[in-house]
Amino acid sequence: MLPSDIVLRPYLKELKLLCVDSSSLMQMIYQDLFGTLFEEVLIASDANHAKALFKEHDVHLVLCDDAVPPLGGLELIAYMRHLKPTMPIILVTDSEEATLFMEAVRLRVCNFIQKPFSTSEILEAIEKAVKILVAEKYVYQSQQK
Repeated sequence: MLPSDIVLRPYLKELKLLCVDSSSLMQMIYQDLFGTLFEEVLIASDANHAKALFKEHDVHLVLCDDAVPPLGGLELIAYMRHLKPTMPIILVTDSEEATLFMEAVRLRVCNFIQKPFSTSEILEAIEKAVKILVAEKYVYQSQQK
């Protein structure tokens, strides 16, 4: 459960989360953690499947491992960023390479999660990303008035 669950729950039920990880264990963890929180949780095991899901569904938030075949997470993030420039993207990695983090910052990744991570760490990252979406929605609605 997210720390500010009561406030965010109505927004979560309107959102589609795309989780990209080649590990079947991580896919199950993501489905278990987020399956009841979001309108829909889409799971992709590689970049090609992620691209297809991204095109087919109106994805609002992405959780992406940096080592997804065949492109790699950063290349996939660049592709998604081109199509949805402001969408929150969280990078999950077991790397500590400075170049990876510098490229992720350039691609405007909203958060980094270092593997292995705790449930609270991933939920906090999701909460921050959802807050970005809520703020954008509020700003958009304010501008329409």
